[in-house]
Amino acid sequence: MKIVTLNAKTLIIAAVAFVTVFCILMIAVSGGVFNGGETTGASGRVGGKELPIYRVKTSESDKRISITFDNAWGADDIPSILATLKKYNAKATFFVLGTWAEKFPEIVKQIYDEGHEIANHSYAHYKPTKLSEQGIKDEISKCNAAIKNVTGKECKIYRAPYGDYNDLVVKTAEQMGMYMIQWDVDSLDWKDEMSADAIYQRVIERVRPGSIVLFHNDTNHTQDILPKILEKLYSDGYQFVTISELIYKDGYIIDNNGEQQINQ
Repeated sequence: MKIVTLNAKTLIIAAVAFVTVFCILMIAVSGGVFNGGETTGASGRVGGKELPIYRVKTSESDKRISITFDNAWGADDIPSILATLKKYNAKATFFVLGTWAEKFPEIVKQIYDEGHEIANHSYAHYKPTKLSEQGIKDEISKCNAAIKNVTGKECKIYRAPYGDYNDLVVKTAEQMGMYMIQWDVDSLDWKDEMSADAIYQRVIERVRPGSIVLFHNDTNHTQDILPKILEKLYSDGYQFVTISELIYKDGYIIDNNGEQQINQ
């Protein structure tokens, strides 16, 4: 029988290699490659890319969805939108600019007082991928301050302007304790060429349990088509909840389609 002997240098190299591989595996398991958002933050690392939450995985019988509005310009249609939401017992999430909150504090307070969620859409609507890490932090923190000044409540929900993000944007938001939100149903209501019927069809055909639906206020058709959309979804058994009520706060992953799921 041939006996193989290993010298001290070979043993040291082997030990270092083993420890390196072991550490990489432990980081992958505990640091977000397989397990996103253990305590705060909305990102889950999938295939090396940071993703926000586009939708939430629910059972087919759990027909909760979130209706969301991005608010950046005017506010004349907000009373009409709020009246429609109240009619269908719908709670929505309004993503507001900090500048919008400062310009329309009474409107923001009314939205909040009627049981809806006020969320962060940045302070001044800059594309966050064009900003430095500090610039991203400033946009989020200034908007949070403007929201808290009106509602008295800390904000933990963030949507980037234009839906614009990269790894730095997602990780920065996460480090600030924010859950970053996209959407899986885009109404395209901001496009002037979109008719009310086209907006209706887009939404109704795409919604499913766990969906996050994107609308905007201050558009040509949103306030007028919203009652028809909510009537149809309500009759189909959907419940309308805020983003904070829809998403998982911990123990989740986000798959490569942006769907948030319980980590099992």
